Amino acid sequence: MHSRQRSILIVEDTPTQAQLLESQLTIRYPGVHVWRISSESEFREKFGAIAEAPPDSIIMDIIIKWAQPVPSLSVPSEPLNRRRAGIRCQRMLADDLRTQNIPVILCTVLTPEELEDDMRELPRNRKFVAKQDGLDTLFAAIDETLKLTPTH
Repeated sequence: MHSRQRSILIVEDTPTQAQLLESQLTIRYPGVHVWRISSESEFREKFGAIAEAPPDSIIMDIIIKWAQPVPSLSVPSEPLNRRRAGIRCQRMLADDLRTQNIPVILCTVLTPEELEDDMRELPRNRKFVAKQDGLDTLFAAIDETLKLTPTH
């Protein structure tokens, strides 16, 4: 029996942070496919692919850019507020039966207090990690989410 390759999706619009995280994940979890999306519009464009082949976990920044809209995509009805872009992406995941059970780690500079109202509306399989807490805290959340043993 052939098992599917495990994967982690990074949703992060800061290239240096995304590259650092991708390289650290590749070292820590060899054999796990790591891929990334850098804007809300790209997330919306690739949502169908995410739903068809769901990653085992998603690490998502909350403050991400919209980017240049793809002509076939409609702009979200609420104002394009970068501070809420990740929340809009979370709602898309939560509202679709194919994606609502994907564990998501919200990795952001925002505080839990700033996200309190939004967090109440999201599924319980969402974890919060402050970027300022560092990679060890993030990796502990990933380990728990994926039930993986790192090889470091």
